[in-house]
This record gives sequence, structure tokens and C-alpha cells, in this order.
Amino acid sequence: MARDCGAACPYAANAPETVEGAACWRAAAAAITPDFAGARLDVASALAVAASLGAQGWIAAELLGAIAAGLADAQAARRDAAGAMREPRHD
Repeated sequence: MARDCGAACPYAANAPETVEGAACWRAAAAAITPDFAGARLDVASALAVAASLGAQGWIAAELLGAIAAGLADAQAARRDAAGAMREPRHD
């Protein structure tokens, strides 16, 4: 998909710069599954996909671990923000 935002585009600014980075990003996108708390990364599946895309095992494990942690942090921040927006109950 073509983007028209040029250098300011977050997709361009944050694009993976290595084979391993690109492989892990694609693998993570394919291995995110719905969960009762939002979403989770199926790390075992993501590792298998990343390896098939050319990423070395230990590098993929590090990168996918960081992606999983970032996903968990983002979901926690979203829950915290949603909780802060609720009106307090006065029972």
C-alpha cells in the first residue's frame, strides 16, 4: 500500500532495517491472536515464521520478546487510560 506522508510517515520512519527485523515484524503481525484481555503474541508460531523468513533463532527470540513486551505495555496503557476516563461511582 502506497503512503503519501513521505519521511514523516511512521511506517517509513520505523521500518525494520535488517532481514531479521523485517522477518520478525512480519511474523509478529501474523502471530497476534485475540485474547480475553485484548491480544497476545503466539511467540512459538512467530519464531517459526521468522525462521522461515530468514531470521536467526537467537535474534528472532530477542526481537519477538521485545515486540511481545511492547504489545503488553500498550495494552496496559490502553486499559489504564480507559479506566481514567470512567466516571467515579458514588454508591
